[in-house]
Amino acid sequence: MLFDPNHRIWDFWAVRDKDQYHLYFLQAPRAGRAYIRHDLANIGHAVSPDLIHWQRRDDALHKGRVGQWDDLSLWTGSVIGYQDRWFMFYTGRDARTRTQNIGLAVSDNLDIWTRFGQSPILYPHSDWYMTSTEESPESFTWRDPFVVFDPLSHLFYLLIACHDRSRPLGYRGAIGYAVSEDLYHWTLMPPLLSPGWFQDLEVPTIIWWEDAWYLFVSVKAEWYHPSSPYGQPITGTLCFRSENITGPFVIVKPPIVVEKWYAVRPVALGSLWGVLGWRMGEEEGYPEHPYPYGIDNPKALIQTSNRTLQVISL
Repeated sequence: MLFDPNHRIWDFWAVRDKDQYHLYFLQAPRAGRAYIRHDLANIGHAVSPDLIHWQRRDDALHKGRVGQWDDLSLWTGSVIGYQDRWFMFYTGRDARTRTQNIGLAVSDNLDIWTRFGQSPILYPHSDWYMTSTEESPESFTWRDPFVVFDPLSHLFYLLIACHDRSRPLGYRGAIGYAVSEDLYHWTLMPPLLSPGWFQDLEVPTIIWWEDAWYLFVSVKAEWYHPSSPYGQPITGTLCFRSENITGPFVIVKPPIVVEKWYAVRPVALGSLWGVLGWRMGEEEGYPEHPYPYGIDNPKALIQTSNRTLQVISL
């Protein structure tokens, strides 16, 4: 597993290049209470041939200079390769307003990253989404960009954790999206997934698996609306399936709950799929969890005959 005795490690994203996985992750010093990590986070980097044995690299990205839009802390993102370059979409927050925004950095080698431009690349449109002028920093959500290419439409899709303004107050958690032909210029669209059952949906990941798109999102138990079809609220990762990347999506039950992991994300293991997750700690109610705030070894993800998902040991 990836564990650092001096730093808490949590949300992550992975990409494979040749025979090596590159893992990017949020990190902050372990000193102090766990919740302060959100204001101290930068993006670390490690590589592995097997997702088990990790070699740390220099950090991928640090907060911006004072006065920039990402000068407080950096949050969750994703990486994709295109035309011999790598593109990292990430969440940044500014110290003055603590607003969440989406930025882009580029790299030729997955090690050295350069910010693209001096501003966020995409803002929420008030026709569909709540904006930072309408919600306090503590409730505003515009984060966790996940990028994927759809070979059917020949477009890139950027999924974003957001708030759908058409949903009831307190249960606006949704996944918005934008489309692009080149990864630099984006057209924002209405929400992709907006069930109206959650305060927030976060850390989205979407994969094409056999004959459908599978969309994974993570939730906390305290975010559920009483009308949610999931029954007993759990902290974990939910999955939705659709034949089209733009939906409509149907629920894939049961939720994915693995040994007190959070933000479970699928990762390709050759021709199979596996999952990684980070071990929750004191902020999530598990102060005695072994190796808290570290990324665990992978497990296998399988589909059953009735299209449910199961996580099993490798």
